[in-house]
Amino acid sequence: MSHEYAPGLDLTVWSGQSVRELHLTVRPLPGEPPGDTWGRLACVLRTHAAAVVRQEIFGRLQARAQVLDALSRQMGPLTWPVTYIEGAPCTGQDWAGTHLVAVAQAQVQSIQWAGRVVGRAYEDGWARHILLGDLLPQNLQAPKPDQALECFRHVVQRLQATNSQPRDLVRTWLFLDDIVSWYDAFNRVRTAFYQDCGVTDRLPASTGIGGRNAAGAAVCAVVWAAQPRAGAFSVRAVPSPRQCDATCYGSAFSRAIELRTPELSRLLISGTASIDPAGRTAHVGNAMAQIELTMEVVAAILKACGADFADASRLTAYFKRPEDCRWFELWRAKAGLEHWPVLCLVADVCRDELLFEVELDVLRLVKSG
Repeated sequence: MSHEYAPGLDLTVWSGQSVRELHLTVRPLPGEPPGDTWGRLACVLRTHAAAVVRQEIFGRLQARAQVLDALSRQMGPLTWPVTYIEGAPCTGQDWAGTHLVAVAQAQVQSIQWAGRVVGRAYEDGWARHILLGDLLPQNLQAPKPDQALECFRHVVQRLQATNSQPRDLVRTWLFLDDIVSWYDAFNRVRTAFYQDCGVTDRLPASTGIGGRNAAGAAVCAVVWAAQPRAGAFSVRAVPSPRQCDATCYGSAFSRAIELRTPELSRLLISGTASIDPAGRTAHVGNAMAQIELTMEVVAAILKACGADFADASRLTAYFKRPEDCRWFELWRAKAGLEHWPVLCLVADVCRDELLFEVELDVLRLVKSG
């Protein structure tokens, strides 16, 4: 496992028995044109002879065409799922950056739907990973809860097309337009969907966050499913030592999911915010206190799994108010985490009084013996 940091680019590389994975977070440098940002990324991918299997880009919607055009000029045809979500950076630039996963030394299968690539799949020797992105409902005139149900049904159809099932889901990212106005209705749809699919004993980790898409759909989904290929591969839900189960207040997701092999532990921590053990919002109106509590909650999950913040391979920090990012930067400086694969962006959280939410992925080698 290696972690590399350069201005505007963070790279974690894991080399397993049959695959090399690259986990990249790339941010535009001040005044840097999108083509130059993508050029830095392309150089890394060429060096490792790696193929992209998943990518999320966050920025202003009016910058989308320019950013994607520059990406295709640098990288050629976009033969992997690219999800572009409104997420303005806290710094006032046009776009915040990108998270992506790429693999080398592995066969990659593309998954198409309606004439476009919406997913990719690869194997790591222990499991088959199916990564779907930019999944949208087609009936954009339907009520928002109906659009959400249609989107979930698309997820099932795409998984079934790859001989996978809803029970294989380990992580979802659900970007909702105007999230606060209909999050309760969305939760009812999600809960009923999982119950109908028989997914009740181990719900996937999840982020439900505000974010518009260019199509104007009520919801855009990114999902990760994992099918076991060897008996030593395991998936388990990880509870939070500091928060109640999310189902206690009507949200159907696990606080975290761990995917474990004899080689590697992957810990996928759901979107986490300032919520007390009873499920109530804590520190209303106090951004710094919300950030500190949130990071304490995340730290407790990490500690319970034998990990720490330095093991993070990917983070997204969401701020209701861009000016509150300074408090997060202050917390990072105190924690000695200036070099971190994080994107900071402006987004509405699921409750109007929540000012901050964070999600992160962790990669950690399993110690033998």
